[in-house]
Amino acid sequence: MRLVVLFLVGIAAYILIRGLIQTLMGVQQRKQRRDTSRLQGTEMVQDPVCESYIPKDGALTEKIQGETYFFCSSECVREFKKSKLSKKTG
Repeated sequence: MRLVVLFLVGIAAYILIRGLIQTLMGVQQRKQRRDTSRLQGTEMVQDPVCESYIPKDGALTEKIQGETYFFCSSECVREFKKSKLSKKTG
């Protein structure tokens, strides 16, 4: 009789733990989907200097010689302008 009770308690513990794990994993998966959906629909642009992709609405923009360029940082802007000036004078 004790063996049957222990067996039933073990099954109940297994079901409880499995349900808890599935619930926690479901919460994480929903959070990941939410984080990913924030980026969906965001246009990505490439920095011409370091070639990294950045969201267009968060990029630094510079209009140089009539063209608009998108940069990830002010360092890339400086580097780009420096290379453009050296090509112009060279």
